[in-house]
Formats: sequence, structure tokens, C-alpha cells
Amino acid sequence: MTILSKLKLTEKTKADLHASPELRARQKLIQAIDQQIAAARSEITGEPHNLRTMRWIEDAETGERVRREVPIKVRRWWWRDEAGSVMLDIRYGNRRMLLAPNKPTIQVGSMDQLVPTLEQVREAVAVGELDKAIVASSVRRKKAAA
Repeated sequence: MTILSKLKLTEKTKADLHASPELRARQKLIQAIDQQIAAARSEITGEPHNLRTMRWIEDAETGERVRREVPIKVRRWWWRDEAGSVMLDIRYGNRRMLLAPNKPTIQVGSMDQLVPTLEQVREAVAVGELDKAIVASSVRRKKAAA
């Protein structure tokens, strides 16, 4: 018996994973929701939320392009209405998604319900419940850009 015969081989490749546009869109939205969860947790605890990323920047002294870690601002998806209730918009890119016809906003209630609500939305995205809304938002983004 050879060593390779002991392994479980499959025809799947990493390219298959990236071939699905729906899966890529889901992953993009899940990453954005994770950022919103981190921002919400930091606001609830009162700690600053510092998200950083690597960018190419021109060094002021030498004039060379160097790769540095820089802070980026996370745009919050939640806001408060006139009664003080927390409302939540789910965004794909920079556009609000329509979760139901003419209903883009989730009424959360209080700030301590924001993280559980975002986690529920994350689960819905992961299982594919929002695929139609993601595609519709993507189409709207492309039409607006054209």
C-alpha cells in the first residue's frame, strides 16, 4: 500500500472556490458584517475601534513608495431614529441593501441588541438567505457606476 493511497483525494481545487460569484459576494458581505460587529462591541464597551490595513504610501522624506499600516475609518451601518431606537442598514459596498421590497432597515431597538442582530444577519448571509438581495445590490451598484 502506497502513502498516497492512505490519503483522501478529491477533484476540488481552490479555483472552484473562487469561481462562484455568489460565494465571493457572500464572503465580502460577511467580512463587512464582522467589521460592524467589532465596531458595535467597541462602542458598547466604550473602547476605541481602530481598524488598520496595509497601504502603499509615498514616504515624505525619501519620496519612495513604502508599504505601511494605516488606520481606516469604518462607516457605521447603525443610527438612531427620532425616538432613540437603534436602526440598522445592511450595506453592500456603499449602497443599502433592500432586505424586503421597500424595506432596507432593521429596527434593532436598544444598543445591546445590535451585536446579536448583526450576528443573525451574518448567519443569514452565510446560509444564502440574502443572495437575491446581494445580487440586486450588485446590479444597482453597476448601473450607478455606468
